[in-house]
Amino acid sequence: MIVNIQKGNRENINRFSKLTKILILALIPIILIALEPDFGTATAYIVALILMLYVAGIDKKYIIVAGLLVVILVPLLYFFVLPEHAKSRIEVYLNPNLDPRGAGYNIIQSKLAIGAR
Repeated sequence: MIVNIQKGNRENINRFSKLTKILILALIPIILIALEPDFGTATAYIVALILMLYVAGIDKKYIIVAGLLVVILVPLLYFFVLPEHAKSRIEVYLNPNLDPRGAGYNIIQSKLAIGAR
């Protein structure tokens, strides 16, 4: 992926055809990983792709469009695509007191251990 991004000069990355090719090549493994379902690894791949494109010198207009897409798609994906167990894991991570004797137990105990020092 990195070699494909860096072929040619720095202005090459901003051609729509080159950017589309890179995104398609990157989305194939991301979709397969998400179908597994391993949303954490898929998210890590997406973040790595974004950072590679940023370092490669992508235009600000693409960054702004991608930011707007993220703001629109994240709530839609959360409410309509994520399975219930993934939603509950996110909710317990944000508020461990929702399930203090179950999934939130480790987070609560970790905070207690840090506070006891």
